[in-house]
Amino acid sequence: YELEDMVLGPADFMRRLAVPNFRATWDELKAGAVVESFALDKSVEGAVNAVAAFLGMKLCDGTGTVPNNARNHSALLSGTFLGGVQVLARMQVISKGPSKCVLKIGVCATDPDVARIVANCIS
Repeated sequence: YELEDMVLGPADFMRRLAVPNFRATWDELKAGAVVESFALDKSVEGAVNAVAAFLGMKLCDGTGTVPNNARNHSALLSGTFLGGVQVLARMQVISKGPSKCVLKIGVCATDPDVARIVANCIS
């Protein structure tokens, strides 16, 4: 039998779950936060939606709605990684022209190794 190639991404290991109080949970976990920056070929809104979908995380506290023609936007993400590891992310997306932006994302988790894995998935 022939097998087809299969591609797994971070969303395959993450469950979208909101946290009751994002900011309080972030404050508890932020000591082990991993911060990365990336250049993306997307609009601000496109980047927010693409990162949330790629990581398989839930946009929290109404931060998934990006105003029309926004030049920058901040969003909060949460999820549970394989093994029950709680993961939170804060991202800021800044427009650098049409369909170009810079993403700065901070990821923290109950397991610091998972925070590093999730942050590194974007590159």
